[in-house]
Amino acid sequence: MPEHITLLTVTTENILSISLNRPESYNAVNEAMKEGLNDALKQAEKDEGVWWIALHV
Repeated sequence: MPEHITLLTVTTENILSISLNRPESYNAVNEAMKEGLNDALKQAEKDEGVWWIALHV
């Protein structure tokens, strides 16, 4: 998974964990975060090793 400044991603034991990473704005969603989240979800959809997705805000 590509890392985005506004998102942190890690896959462990078939679980993709996506953490919002904009603490200075209380994780308010901006355009970069929306694009990054969309990219991460599209990549996860293609990855047969990802069974679950956890979103941490």
